[in-house]
Amino acid sequence: MQLRQVTIERFRAIEALTLTPGPRNVLLGPQNAGKSSVLEALDLLLHHGIGRPRPAPTDSAIAAYPDRVVAAAHITAPRLANGVFVMTAHQAKGKEFDTVILANPLERHYPDTAEGRRLFYVAVTRATSRWVIVAPDANATPLLQTLGI
Repeated sequence: MQLRQVTIERFRAIEALTLTPGPRNVLLGPQNAGKSSVLEALDLLLHHGIGRPRPAPTDSAIAAYPDRVVAAAHITAPRLANGVFVMTAHQAKGKEFDTVILANPLERHYPDTAEGRRLFYVAVTRATSRWVIVAPDANATPLLQTLGI
């Protein structure tokens, strides 16, 4: 099943977001940018999870978490697969996606410096069809102004 359009409203830190995904999509953003909130909302929609109680993590799951984080940091998305991929802008370099969703582009992550401009360029040029920027009201990168936003 491919979704044609998804609207997420008032879910966790997401006030309102409408997505028109393609076959290959990527959520880009630094830690704590809201990428997991988008994925959880999609999980609730696609797997009938609304109202489903989430099991509490077990001690073994908590103990294994640091190892899983380290392992996940070295995984790159397959180039030919379809779906939704979650990665940083650094990990997206050299890849293309139908839709890029740039989550929470704060000034501290994309400063108006040479390195910040290069990273922002990588983030917004990964899309072949469309991109969506979910920007905060305050502390957004000034580089958004270069896009007319």
